[in-house]
Amino acid sequence: MSIIVTGLPRSGTSMMMRMLKEGGIPILTDNKRQPDEHNPYGYFELEKVKYDLSWVSEAEGKAVKLVTMLLKKLPSDNEFYVIFMERNISEIVKSQKEMLEKNGKKMKYPEEELEKIYLSHLKEIKQWISEKDNFKVLYVSYNEAIENPKKIALKIKEFLRKDMNIERMIKAVDKKLYRKKAKEKDIEEQQVKREDEEKIKEQLEALGYL
Repeated sequence: MSIIVTGLPRSGTSMMMRMLKEGGIPILTDNKRQPDEHNPYGYFELEKVKYDLSWVSEAEGKAVKLVTMLLKKLPSDNEFYVIFMERNISEIVKSQKEMLEKNGKKMKYPEEELEKIYLSHLKEIKQWISEKDNFKVLYVSYNEAIENPKKIALKIKEFLRKDMNIERMIKAVDKKLYRKKAKEKDIEEQQVKREDEEKIKEQLEALGYL
């Protein structure tokens, strides 16, 4: 079994890798990408995940960071526990824009267009994951991890069924790094949407469709 930490860039994947490391999970990284102002604690990346699957045999019992676009390349005969980081989509895009601009680059698409593209991609990849028998997945809200790291740490421990250092995991969450916050209205709308989805789920369960 390997642990995959995934999500869009700037969705909290580096933070989750740090939580796992502090919790006692071995991580697979080459440390080629050094810490910077965007991720002062490090990126915890492995360069060769972009090119081939030679790393898979090394990842047994360890955590590896992959962007969502690479998930479909994973072999079907291996078991993967996937921690899928989610974050308010406008926060993700704004954070990506800031990172690009500080590196002297520009966004290729308007923010609103990129948000729609990402949302469509996330919907598609989640559907794909749901159809894979060798994937077990835990969706983790970055925003919730910032607000209640203990709750998320306990969820991860239960999901992975491992003895983990909860206190160190909690301390791995640095709230000062939550710099690109969505407008209060956007967060409220997102919360309302989640609540509506839960109500729909409850209704369909009662009717016997779920």
